[in-house]
Formats: sequence, C-alpha cells, structure tokens
Amino acid sequence: MSERIEGGGKIDLVQLELDSFDSIKKAAQDFLSRSGGRLNLLVANAGVITAEKRANKEGFEQQWGTNHVGHFLLFHLLKDALLASAAPEYPSRYVSVASLGHRFDTVHFDDIKWEKEAHQPWNAYGRTKTANIWMADSIERLFGAQHHPGVTVEDSELARKNQSRGKNSYWVQRS
Repeated sequence: MSERIEGGGKIDLVQLELDSFDSIKKAAQDFLSRSGGRLNLLVANAGVITAEKRANKEGFEQQWGTNHVGHFLLFHLLKDALLASAAPEYPSRYVSVASLGHRFDTVHFDDIKWEKEAHQPWNAYGRTKTANIWMADSIERLFGAQHHPGVTVEDSELARKNQSRGKNSYWVQRS
C-alpha cells in the first residue's frame, strides 16, 4: 500500500509481525529495497500484553519476543541504513516508546522465557519496557557520536538519572 501526500512525501506501508523473525527480515528487506537503503527515523512502538503465558513463533515469551526481541532484530537489520543516512544537518533517530510499565520489573537474564517462576503478565511487560530503555541507551552510547542518538520517550526516574549523567539522549518528559 502506498499513498502520496499533497505538499509532502510518500507513505509506504510494510507488513511486519514483530513476533516472527521471518516477517521481520522480510519487512526490513522490503523497506530497504523501497527506500533505496535510506532511513532517518525508526520508531519502535509495539507493546503487547498477554494475560496468559504463551510463546511467540520463535519460542520466546510473547511479550518479550514482540516488545523487545522483535525491535532488537529490526534495529540491527536497519542499523546500517540509519547510520549511512545520518548527517549533522539531518541526523537519524531510533525512538523507543517505553512506558511506566518498566517500573513493574527489571530484566531477568537467567529467566527470559519465564521457566523458573510463575508468569506474571505485568512483570513480563515491565521486563520488556526496561529492555527497551536499556536498548535505546545502548544505541546512544554506541552510535550517538555518529549523529544517531538513541531516544526513549518516558517520564521516569530513569530518564532523569540519564539526563543528570550528561547523556546526549533526547527525553520527552510528560507533566
């Protein structure tokens, strides 16, 4: 699907299922072929929450696989295009839409698939949102000097701590 906007650019839709590596790879390839390998903005905005524990197509807990792992893979497949498209006058951006949900839990690397403890939906969601924040911070640390700052939209203590450390991330604070 494609639409041209009067007085603006063209919008193309790319089909993507963030719980499937095959779909993510196909969507990234489709995007890169349509865009000529140029990308200045990637907004990671998926946020599913499931009441019961279930696995995605790749065997990850559904929320972890969709909300974090899917974004992680998509970023890495499009990273070269983001970096190549960045310029001082028009930097590339990765925007991670987090939520206050990160306050529910932190990432438990020893139990990513929820095999050691009873699945708790809001804690599972919180783990994914914490991972999203860490990923955006990592992107900023690794690529910020290349005109590619990581961005997290969040109103939280974590955002204020990041600002106080002098990070070059862009934070949108809600009042």
